[in-house]
Amino acid sequence: MPMGTAARAGPDHGRPGALRAEILSSWQRCQQGGLNPRDDLHTARLHEVDRSSRLMAAAGPVLASLARHLEGTSFSLMVADSSGRLVDIRCGESAVRTRVERTGAVIGQLFSEPATGTNAISTALELRRGLFVRGEEHFLDGLKAYSCYGQPIFHRATRRLEGVLDITCAATQDNDLLKPFVSRGISDIEELLLETGRAAQKRMLDVFQSVTAQGPPGLVLVLGEGVHLETPAVSALLDADDRSLIADLASDLRGTQAMSRHLVLSRGVPVCIDLHRLAGAGSGVLCRIEKTTPAPAARPALASARLPAVPASALPGRGPLGPALPALARLRASRTRTLVHGEPGSGRTTVLASLAGPHPLATLHPAELGSDGAMAWLRKLRRLLAEHPGLVVIEGVQLLPPRLTHLVAEAVAASSAWVAATAAPLAELGSDTLGLVSHLPGRVEIPPLRSYREQIPELLRAMAAASGASPRRISPAAQAILISQPWPGNLRELADVAAALHAAGRTGEIQPEQLPEGYRQPGMPGRLTRLEQAEHEAIRAALRANGGNKVKTAAYLGISRTTLYKALRTLGISA
Repeated sequence: MPMGTAARAGPDHGRPGALRAEILSSWQRCQQGGLNPRDDLHTARLHEVDRSSRLMAAAGPVLASLARHLEGTSFSLMVADSSGRLVDIRCGESAVRTRVERTGAVIGQLFSEPATGTNAISTALELRRGLFVRGEEHFLDGLKAYSCYGQPIFHRATRRLEGVLDITCAATQDNDLLKPFVSRGISDIEELLLETGRAAQKRMLDVFQSVTAQGPPGLVLVLGEGVHLETPAVSALLDADDRSLIADLASDLRGTQAMSRHLVLSRGVPVCIDLHRLAGAGSGVLCRIEKTTPAPAARPALASARLPAVPASALPGRGPLGPALPALARLRASRTRTLVHGEPGSGRTTVLASLAGPHPLATLHPAELGSDGAMAWLRKLRRLLAEHPGLVVIEGVQLLPPRLTHLVAEAVAASSAWVAATAAPLAELGSDTLGLVSHLPGRVEIPPLRSYREQIPELLRAMAAASGASPRRISPAAQAILISQPWPGNLRELADVAAALHAAGRTGEIQPEQLPEGYRQPGMPGRLTRLEQAEHEAIRAALRANGGNKVKTAAYLGISRTTLYKALRTLGISA
């Protein structure tokens, strides 16, 4: 059914008044962002996608079914994740895929309005509702030959935005039946998201019960899909930092089925951790921990040892702790309730220890829910709030189940105890968690390692000295490579690298070829100048501080929205 002429918007860029209101608003955002209609999609950087994500698992069967109906046609289906990255493309004919890819629509392309203008993926994400974008309504000239309909995918239980399903065709084949076709696909994907989540959780529980029923429970964990189960022996062995590290290792299993890692836990216990992805359990991972004898001192393998945290006195005024010391002293003196937020491994636990100072510290972590149960965990928290004389810390509050988050917020609000919490960056927190942390007026933001990367050589020497090892000189070329790495694991990852570089018995200047495997080539940030790196981190920090709101971020930075949008596109920042 051809679309009606009343719905068709066919002006050129000089006649914006003929556009529908939602399209006009999108064009205005694109213009403010400095996007030029003659730009093409090839100017944007491609992004890595997670092909094992729950969105891909749920969308895959639905796309296969929908694609069968499109065989022999010039239609194409695309799925983008919640950031707008294309994660899957299905086309009715191979020639169609060639034409689509020539426009720049390829796996990993970021479809956001600052990067790709008005279209049924980027603008549907912006509006969080379904949208037709027809022919001339596209902002970029290179897309005007196409019409498309896109509709967001939401998780029915959490209402979290998971992605967008889009159908695209030649502008001359535009048809109002595209909407019900996509809507049916959305319904099926959302149902599978819900079912696979439940099935994955049940599968993880079954595996945990089966493993622990075979004999003495031992050291066993099962985690993923919002589940964390562990045996009592694990609860007694691990602390919050160890659990966070294991969770990071589990997330690294995306591309593999199993791996083993030797490490030393925070309490000095050397262990070997075997991790196995569980079939039919989404992101579920089975972890078995075995205590081992200490690794040979000269063994250079990365993560074979963990170095202690750098004491505050080792780097006065440097690292994440130095600038925060005066604020921590004030917060401690006034016993202000405080949120310490930042990326995993960035030093949140070290900052909390400094916040507590000489006062006793009691810590609770959501990982303990697996062994205690939610109500027992909540009773323990209430008892600490009523009786503990020092600082009561709730680690990783973003990991709490929504219902428990509300109960914890009520308990904290009703108590006069000195409370602190750690969390992911503010921009990553959901509404339930933000409600909880609103009771913690003190704020300490821990920057990621990449934001002070020029201190990495000095931090490596300090970590070696703190462990009693003899620091080796790092050549300028090796330093430059280390400084350019992305460091997603922050200080924890740097400590593992330090352990490998400064292992006892190893001597001589460290050259690039002697760096741990995986760290011998310049990282992505090395493609940006130092000024661009600083600008990149400043904008990311401002976005986090303003909850991802670009209007507030521009005002916060003292720049126009046009300048901000242009910087987001130039620096490849997904906002």
